[in-house]
Amino acid sequence: MVDAQKTNEVKNFLFKRQNTTEKIKLPLKKHLPLELKKISIEIGKVTGKWNPVEILTPDAGNCKAEKAKFFDSFTRQKEYNPQFEYLYAQSIDAMTAKRQLINIFDRLCLYIAKNSAEHITVKALRKKMRDDFATCEMLLGIQTRDQNRIARAIDFKYEDISPELYYTSLYDYHYKTKKHINNDEKGLLTESEKKFLKNILCGPEEIKKAFEWALLQYGLLRTDENKIGYKVIIDDKATSIDVRDKSVNGPTIFIPRTRKAKADKLLELITHEIEGHVRQSMNGQELFTFGGGILKIDDEMLYEGLAKRYDERFRRKFFGYKKFTPHPYFTFAIQKVQRGVSFYNIFEEQLDMRLHVKLKEEPDHAVPDLKEIDPKILTRSMENSWNTTLRVIRGHTNTRNPKGFTMTKDISYLKGWLVDRDLCAADLGFINESAVMDTTTLQLIAECDLEKHMLPYPFKDITLKYWEKILKPQMKNTNYNNTDNPTSTSHQVHLDLTRN
Repeated sequence: MVDAQKTNEVKNFLFKRQNTTEKIKLPLKKHLPLELKKISIEIGKVTGKWNPVEILTPDAGNCKAEKAKFFDSFTRQKEYNPQFEYLYAQSIDAMTAKRQLINIFDRLCLYIAKNSAEHITVKALRKKMRDDFATCEMLLGIQTRDQNRIARAIDFKYEDISPELYYTSLYDYHYKTKKHINNDEKGLLTESEKKFLKNILCGPEEIKKAFEWALLQYGLLRTDENKIGYKVIIDDKATSIDVRDKSVNGPTIFIPRTRKAKADKLLELITHEIEGHVRQSMNGQELFTFGGGILKIDDEMLYEGLAKRYDERFRRKFFGYKKFTPHPYFTFAIQKVQRGVSFYNIFEEQLDMRLHVKLKEEPDHAVPDLKEIDPKILTRSMENSWNTTLRVIRGHTNTRNPKGFTMTKDISYLKGWLVDRDLCAADLGFINESAVMDTTTLQLIAECDLEKHMLPYPFKDITLKYWEKILKPQMKNTNYNNTDNPTSTSHQVHLDLTRN
């Protein structure tokens, strides 16, 4: 159950903010002294294109082949643990980068801050560089197949599961398996509009066009003419839609080539990826040296927390849903990896959990034999279970998992949601909108004069605009009555997803 008490991170932040009699001038990037600007630029040149998701994601061809082998073995009830290759990680000269970072760090340590704002920036940059050193260690561990080295680096970079997170996830899993009486409120959409959205299937090109439209509303679509913002690309390597302010392509939104989404999900993606991730990252990038962009710390707890705030807002506003908690699955998968459980057995548990939820079977009841389950439900559940298991075991060169370490980044969805919830309850939600920070850096700005009106990119609710201006006007021209055979924007409906 979600604890009504505030998280420690927010308690500490509120205590410092409420007991500061004289606010510190915000350490804006444009006011930085020349030496700190130079140091920031040099850090970015070394590590500004490093993204742990890219580093720890297996090579696309290898991943596709191993997935096919795994599914084939699983359906024959024969245990098989995938053998992953990390070609991108192998291509990075981590030792040279580490030496360059040491030289920059020495200069940063010699810098004497002249005021409180500079002191905050120096502390944040030191933390950022320690995070980069950990990434170097992670790279070197992958390159030498040293699982202990990889584990130490990941443990430094990401937070572990707390009892609060575990029991919140356990409660939510049990809740999801129950057959509930519908007590939701009336949302914005009528039943006909809900049916319309659920019967439009958008392929990757349609998702790309919708994202580009949304970015344009904020002036953040990166083009030859506009150098600020993000590009959107359809990518063969991506396993999920991912907004990366650090990547080999610069700030980019990656869409898997096989990704499809119904129109209701497309709206949720706009609110999560654009109104949440992109906007927050650009706010941080323009406000602080240590905010979004190439100097972002890789812990994405508050980053994901803001996006989950908008997920919740969207579901309540459009559909009237009352109950919302980020999915519990990552918590249990991470826990199993830490206990040395193999890829195969983690997948087994994930599939069992997802089938219990989908079929509304309580945890102490067995689900039917896999052969008796609707193939569509089984296929979707297997896909989701594969993605979760892959994400928590990223970085492993041996997925039998003898070392028992895990990529814990994905608990950030739940923990970040809890922290963001507490900031919003104190009417300070804009703090999280201002930058991509970890909870330690959050404490650094508690004494600063940051206020809501300072956000370079305030919330515009373009998700609502997209529904009202783009999708809804096309509803009358679309045949959406056959709920068993959703139409496809690629082949049948040809919705114009970019018109103004």
